[in-house]
Amino acid sequence: AVVSVHHRPKNRIQIKRPTHCPSCDSVLVQLPDEVALRCTNAKCPAQIHGQLEHFVSKDALNIVGIGPATLEQLLAAKKLSSPIDLFALTKEDFLSLEGFKDRSAEKSVASILEARQQPLYRWITALGIPGVGKNTAKVLAKQFSTLQKLVQVSEADLLTVDGVGETTAHDICAYWKTPVV
Repeated sequence: AVVSVHHRPKNRIQIKRPTHCPSCDSVLVQLPDEVALRCTNAKCPAQIHGQLEHFVSKDALNIVGIGPATLEQLLAAKKLSSPIDLFALTKEDFLSLEGFKDRSAEKSVASILEARQQPLYRWITALGIPGVGKNTAKVLAKQFSTLQKLVQVSEADLLTVDGVGETTAHDICAYWKTPVV
């Protein structure tokens, strides 16, 4: 870890902190106690792409064969606007993309169908709720047993769950109130 800087060159370049998202030009905000700047636009193309990448990732629903490039093509072709749209994709949708033939299109559709059978904790992880990784998702899935029960839980109830603190409890409840893209 860098603790201090002893020498700063006189010819150093001052880096200007960005104020707007490079993808959609929306205002960037910095949440309390965080270093990261965040885009305020829920419909930001970069945010949607990132949500989709996380949703299909190995740690989430593990939808094999659908990576960043495929997601980019699906978004550009307006076949996707949210993660749930993946489950409506057909073989023909994949065949319309560059690099897909019969076999690869069939495999992609099969992988999406397999994802429907993933355990609850993977679905919770796939949602991308701030502060909820795989381990917290496992605890939540065990405690609440269905996504519907988790959606209806209060912050106070979440605070009784071992491993869920105030910030995570707040973030989970706030997530359900956030408009879906």
